[in-house]
Amino acid sequence: MAYRKLLFKLLPDLSFVAAMLCITMLASCSGWSREEKIAECAYTALHIADWSQTREAASRPDAYHETNPLMGSYPSTSTVDIYMGSTLALHWVVTGLLPRRWRVPIIDADIHPRAMWQYISIGVEASYVANNISVGVRGEF
Repeated sequence: MAYRKLLFKLLPDLSFVAAMLCITMLASCSGWSREEKIAECAYTALHIADWSQTREAASRPDAYHETNPLMGSYPSTSTVDIYMGSTLALHWVVTGLLPRRWRVPIIDADIHPRAMWQYISIGVEASYVANNISVGVRGEF
């Protein structure tokens, strides 16, 4: 129950940032379906929440350490900003490059690489945010 209260406290700050990013980025995604756009916005919101939490953890090295080996155990907030901003932009690029459908003749079926990428990414980001909340990282910009 405490997690739910904390999440609702985070949402007003993060929702504005996520909304602005989504509006800006979706302008270039005219070929995407409605579901793909919603999924990418959900990913973006979770990524921004993780970014915010990671910045807080980085500013308190006495209390937290980072588990992402690419950033190191005690990254600076500028390292966090560069990494998180870059990976957010890269996610949008990869999503746009992946095909919507891909026919696999060996199994005589279609797979959906773009949707798979988006939903796996959403699950991974949600687990990061939930873990951060569970160890007490609130996160604010």
